[in-house]
Amino acid sequence: LTNKGGLLLAEGKSFEAWQNFDKALEISPNFYLIKNNIAYFLTSYSNNYTKALELVNKALDINSENIYSMNTKALALDQTGNHTGALKWYEKVLAKAPKYIVPLNNKGVALANLGDYQQALDWYDKVLKQVPGDLYMIANKARILGVNLDNYTDALKLISPGHRVFIHGG
Repeated sequence: LTNKGGLLLAEGKSFEAWQNFDKALEISPNFYLIKNNIAYFLTSYSNNYTKALELVNKALDINSENIYSMNTKALALDQTGNHTGALKWYEKVLAKAPKYIVPLNNKGVALANLGDYQQALDWYDKVLKQVPGDLYMIANKARILGVNLDNYTDALKLISPGHRVFIHGG
């Protein structure tokens, strides 16, 4: 039900999505992963970050050690503009799961969102040694170089011609 709700939310069908979310919460009101997954979907497919933070905080109240809930909280905080708070939560996740690829990437995004472009680039350089070739990290590094630092020459060197679309926009 939670995943179906997420798919419906991604399709813009909020009412139907919430019917599924509410039913899942009714069936298992204290299952932290349901709360986490709903929070993740809200963070990814809607602008309802307040509700997302409320749910992920409840998930963390139930299981404070869950790295997925920690990561969802960091993502929601970053989306609300609390990039410093997001970094703290990404650090907590990475302390428990240093190879978890999502927070490895998103920490660099949060650093860039703070305007600390050089630290973000240094972070991606470090992490890309652990996971060479990760397209999301390469694209984010290229976006920082190109969009944020106006260094499109170096940005384009990072990305093969088929992937250059990633550095446009902002």
